[in-house]
Amino acid sequence: MATVQRGTEVLSVFRTLLRTRRKCFEGDMQMLVAVAAQIRAEFEEHKSVTDEAQLEQLLGKAREAVDFMQFNIVQAKLNERGNYEVKLEPEHAGASLEEPIPDKAPMSS
Repeated sequence: MATVQRGTEVLSVFRTLLRTRRKCFEGDMQMLVAVAAQIRAEFEEHKSVTDEAQLEQLLGKAREAVDFMQFNIVQAKLNERGNYEVKLEPEHAGASLEEPIPDKAPMSS
């Protein structure tokens, strides 16, 4: 019975991570694909773990990742003037902003 409950819990956290990534990176196909691949890779890597303490630690790490994405990731969107705008939601209150990382593609003149 405990194994079924643990499996349900793992699946729930996995789905929550995928849903959270969809919200955080909406419209950014490159990040949506990359983050989904990373989430799947992490779960695949640890699928044979049976030790309860290690499972709880891994689930805690996954829950922390959900919280991090929900409360610390804000997408800047390019507006019609060519500037990036950030719209903070109430869950981002108290977070600090970091400069966006510019694209590495060379600028044409």
